[in-house]
Amino acid sequence: MLDRASLGLRALVALVVLQVVWANLHTLSVLGLVVLGAELVSAAAARWLPLPPGWRHASRRDGRAVAGLAAATAAAIAAEAATPFGLAGALFPLRLLGVLRGAEVTSAPIIEHRAPALAELSPPVALGLVALLALAALAALVSWRRWRIAHLLIAAAFTALALLARRNVALIGPGVLPLVASGLAPAAAAADRRLARRPRAGAALGATLALGFALATVLVVSGDYYRASRLTRTFGLGVSGLLFPAGAVDFLDAAAPSARLFNDDVLGGYLLWRDYPRRRVFIDGRFQVYPGAVYAEYQKVLEEPRAFAPLAARYGLDAAILYHPGAGRLELARAIASIPGWRIAYLDGGAIVLLADHRASELPAGVIGPPLARPAARTEEALAYYQRGRALLFLFGRQTSPLARADFEAALRVLPGLHEARVGLGMTSD
Repeated sequence: MLDRASLGLRALVALVVLQVVWANLHTLSVLGLVVLGAELVSAAAARWLPLPPGWRHASRRDGRAVAGLAAATAAAIAAEAATPFGLAGALFPLRLLGVLRGAEVTSAPIIEHRAPALAELSPPVALGLVALLALAALAALVSWRRWRIAHLLIAAAFTALALLARRNVALIGPGVLPLVASGLAPAAAAADRRLARRPRAGAALGATLALGFALATVLVVSGDYYRASRLTRTFGLGVSGLLFPAGAVDFLDAAAPSARLFNDDVLGGYLLWRDYPRRRVFIDGRFQVYPGAVYAEYQKVLEEPRAFAPLAARYGLDAAILYHPGAGRLELARAIASIPGWRIAYLDGGAIVLLADHRASELPAGVIGPPLARPAARTEEALAYYQRGRALLFLFGRQTSPLARADFEAALRVLPGLHEARVGLGMTSD
């Protein structure tokens, strides 16, 4: 609507209605205000500031349109409060911006809140980010004589938000595409005309693109793409046995269905999905929905495992489940197992279950489960063997060297290039 040459009353009303609907559907409806505000600033600047002729021509609107845009923007701002959350809901994006910058105690450990680093992004996301930034820079360069100020402002605002946190990276797409489309439109039209005069070249280009997409599809479906990118996920349906250790939760459900549980935040969502409301969790990955004091207690236990004993006494905890590949979890498991009345009851490739003696009195000394309940990919299966072997060595020492060595050897049979398993194998050698 905003790209139209003229803006009538009907279009302005539609923009406000869209903003009301958006505000009731998604927290980031505030981005609509960015777009409207950029168009208003662009039109006002083109009308009243001494801009280069090309910029003024691309952004200019008459006085009535500028006034209409100002009214629509003001109404859209008010629309942010037209939700069941009222003014608090309208102001929530400001709190969210502060959270992304570390303003709350729950901000720091959330990976999605960290600034995006190319090495930490998945390959398609990193490639897309770089490609879109390069296209935006190219479009701005070739069209500098006819810039539309709104497109520049939107691209700059969305890029800044995209680079603020990993969870925002996808905003780069809608943010820069108006600039890319307007900046490269003449070049794209010229390319279309040349291809129209050379149908064979156009057909060859189309066939090349189709072949590239087909090859990419084969790589994804076969799993080769994931293995080459060292990703644990794979193509298909189901739940990752490495990230969501079903065997450990099955054991917990059978051995201590009514236990008061201390759980790893990584497993909180899975436990809720499996067992809520029959089982409550201590915490899950949505840190912001928990009181800051509860999160602080949880974080203190991770940093100082000795803090678990008083925490367990205060809350009456008599079971714990930890995702042991996570940093510091093995240290915490060992500290819990050293508390009188507690012991390790179950261990597999992804999780450790610890129980108080009154919960584990009829269980064997310890159950070593399969590395994965349902391996979904070779990489995942190999990592599960490695992680179970690593946990055995750390928790029980040299007495479990034969078991750990068998796990490292199994990991290398599944994935010969797994360097970590070779290191573990060296540690178990006499």
